[in-house]
Amino acid sequence: MEATLYQPLKIGVGRETHCIDCALKLICLPSFVKAKELSQLDAIMIRGRPIQRGNLLFHQGQPFDQVFAIRSGFIKTTETLSNGEEQITGFYSPGEIIGIDSIGNSTYANTAFALEKTTVCAIDHSELKFLGQLIPSLNDHLFNLMSGEIRKNQRILRAISQHSAEKRVAMLLLTLLERYKICHLSEDKFRLPMSRCDIGNYLGLALETVSRAFTHFQKLGVLEVNNKEIIVLNRAYLSDLIEPSKRVL
Repeated sequence: MEATLYQPLKIGVGRETHCIDCALKLICLPSFVKAKELSQLDAIMIRGRPIQRGNLLFHQGQPFDQVFAIRSGFIKTTETLSNGEEQITGFYSPGEIIGIDSIGNSTYANTAFALEKTTVCAIDHSELKFLGQLIPSLNDHLFNLMSGEIRKNQRILRAISQHSAEKRVAMLLLTLLERYKICHLSEDKFRLPMSRCDIGNYLGLALETVSRAFTHFQKLGVLEVNNKEIIVLNRAYLSDLIEPSKRVL
């Protein structure tokens, strides 16, 4: 069954959460943004029905026209390589902005799928660009987000080239823990939104290798795993595995 492409719809005033009321505004919006500026941003937001699991937010090569803020759910992005293979390029959680890596291009650089039922706020790039001229902090925030994306990709490349399988998996788990902490969710118990196969594709590992890493962490008492339900019992171990001199608090 072919995946459905997301079609954002304008929602009437009073029927949806607005930027000024959103619990994620401190994550996806600039610091110290004023109420008037929030109202201006809210006026160009497009909200629609949830994206069902497995459906598309946008696809690689589609004309670029919008960026998206994730309100709930989880998104994975993939790139189809010249040989036809599909490479997972990222995972995105609530409060994160997706599509900003296509700014400056005429088309989206990758394809975005919903890993679970997901809701987003869409912003037309042309209107965002115009609003950025009125709110300088908004442009600064976008540059910071793009810089963060570059650093994250560099971190993944280093991990793939330098680290063992267990270190790569530990790095992903710590990254997810940090995201849940930012969203004020549980810091040690969460549900993996992606499959073991997705994890292997993203980290450059075979499926069997990913499974062995999880099994090893369970035997050591670092994790408690029940299918996709994960409880981190020893976060310090994961932190020390990645960087012995620096633990993630």
